[in-house]
Amino acid sequence: MPTSLKNDFTKIFRKTLDSDSLIEGKSCRNFEEAFSHYLSMPFVLGVGNGFDAIKIALQALGVKSGDRVAVPAHTFVATWFAVMSVGAVPIGIDVTPNGQIDIDILEKVESLKAVIPVHMHGTHCDMLRLTNWARKNKILVVEDCAQAAGLKIQGKMAGSWGDAAAFSFYPTKNLFALGDGGVVAFKDAEYFELARSISRYGTQNASKYHHIRVGQNSRLDSLQAAFLLHSLPMLDEWNQARKLIATYYQNSLTTEVLDRPDSANHVYHHFIIKHQNRNLIKKMLETCGVGTEIHYPIPAAAQVGVGDGGVYINAQALSDTCLSLPISPWQSASETEYVVNQMLRMINV
Repeated sequence: MPTSLKNDFTKIFRKTLDSDSLIEGKSCRNFEEAFSHYLSMPFVLGVGNGFDAIKIALQALGVKSGDRVAVPAHTFVATWFAVMSVGAVPIGIDVTPNGQIDIDILEKVESLKAVIPVHMHGTHCDMLRLTNWARKNKILVVEDCAQAAGLKIQGKMAGSWGDAAAFSFYPTKNLFALGDGGVVAFKDAEYFELARSISRYGTQNASKYHHIRVGQNSRLDSLQAAFLLHSLPMLDEWNQARKLIATYYQNSLTTEVLDRPDSANHVYHHFIIKHQNRNLIKKMLETCGVGTEIHYPIPAAAQVGVGDGGVYINAQALSDTCLSLPISPWQSASETEYVVNQMLRMINV
């Protein structure tokens, strides 16, 4: 993070302490309004984190115990846990080789209440096809946009396709807070009001002491909202910087990468290569001072005891071979070139 941005955040911190309520202050309302406009979604609610955003979206839409919810096998486990937390049953769907939910498989699954397409790594599946199928079959769509802030999908913003959308603003995200934070967005006012009640201890009409349902405490605090409000106008610029780094990687590396789509349809939350000797490459890069990550070493389905590698073939293959290279809006050209040079030096291991 550049010093100028750190200085901005320091000023915001002091200003918020002096002038705003620390919970649900004016900065929260201002950010919700700004993000609503950015997404072209009429109703946006700040919540405590991305997990809560998915959970509250499901609850507001009426997903309940025993309902079947389709989720991709290749995703962070929070998506599965959010489904389980409302008593619903996650139905694992294998992914395509680039890590997106496989719609060919999805369309053959029966008796679904909802589906959660996860825009993995900063790109997407065919959302037009998915939403048309879901509408025809009366299946709810909850977009998991935790890795896709600022992504445009087939002419529409990620988060504006489904009945609801969930965002995480964890500090590593493309749009980030300096702690936990999240948003749930809706097209329908009734769902939005229900979600607000659920996230505020089940209150009625935001009354502090009148509770009409079992709820929880999940609110975006004013300080994080102020940071996000300051950063939102820079999101597209930051995503463009990620795309330039990704393009350099793609043009320079000889190893297989996870996806080579039109960069207009990708915001590169992760840049991923695939290699059979992934673990060795990771270790060798670390000895050169290049930090990497594995997203994700175990399929979510396996972690919750549902299915196995034989069922989720592509998800398991990704877990076995994927390695995420450094990518950041503030990554310098020399740093990116250094990563490439180290990769080229060891690519034939």
